[in-house]
Amino acid sequence: MVRPACVDGVWRDAGGGVLGADNKATVAALLVLAEILALRPVGAAVELLLTVQEEPQLRGVTAMDHGVLRSRTGVVVDHPSPQGGLVVGAPGHVRFEAHLTGRAAHAGIAPEQGRSAVVAAARAVLALPAGRLPDGSTVNVGLVEGGAGAGVPGAPVVTNVVPAHARLVGEIRAPDDDALQRTVDACEAALHDAVHDPSGPVDLDLTLETRFRPYAHAASAPVVLAAEAALRSVGLTPRPFADAGGSDANVLNARGLPTVNLAGGNRGAHEAGEAVDDVDLGRTLDLLAAVVRGVAV
Repeated sequence: MVRPACVDGVWRDAGGGVLGADNKATVAALLVLAEILALRPVGAAVELLLTVQEEPQLRGVTAMDHGVLRSRTGVVVDHPSPQGGLVVGAPGHVRFEAHLTGRAAHAGIAPEQGRSAVVAAARAVLALPAGRLPDGSTVNVGLVEGGAGAGVPGAPVVTNVVPAHARLVGEIRAPDDDALQRTVDACEAALHDAVHDPSGPVDLDLTLETRFRPYAHAASAPVVLAAEAALRSVGLTPRPFADAGGSDANVLNARGLPTVNLAGGNRGAHEAGEAVDDVDLGRTLDLLAAVVRGVAV
């Protein structure tokens, strides 16, 4: 259980755990903003969008009915960095899952009759691009598992069977659609080559799923200029940058709603000891109110 406590102007979990400021800090500001707007309406329609499951590849905003929205621009406050940050571009994301199927055999009596899915999976991991590529794309394998009982809690480790099954799960990110497609194609080719190696071919069942698309706004885009004006109005110097992570802004932009992502000032997101300054909480509310005032002008 989270026990928020403000000590010396800084909010943390009293037990030293994760505070959840990412992104409860913005939710708190939005709820207060809604109360203010209910008491003192402005000359513009304002929609507050609260989504769920942002962390597992933006599931909430992806699943929602975007037809209910009437706004022409959007602002997300969901970047864990000092306030003033303005995310004007973010990568697209493709999740891949590869199931490898070989042939089981007794590892001591007849290993030559088997085709090891684990060995093929190892070849595949080594063949895949890894880390950051020259065009800004990134590739990461987040899970490798195989063998009898793999993925079953408490299952015994079996070493006397050539493993017939293995699984790889990973992700590909890239700053634009062309780079994303190039990297996806390269990863797909590497996986197919690895599993069809004559020294021990296995079958491959590969799933590629686009979780969100990349976006990039020009410095002169109206949504960027409006966000910069709101930041300046609360005493913050805008710092536009392209980010390496995704947010609900990716999906909103892909659905035709120009959206930027602003920094909320929280620190250590997802970590024990996560914190946000009380002054930043108040400034987030002021910033959101400034965005609304800018639209209402």
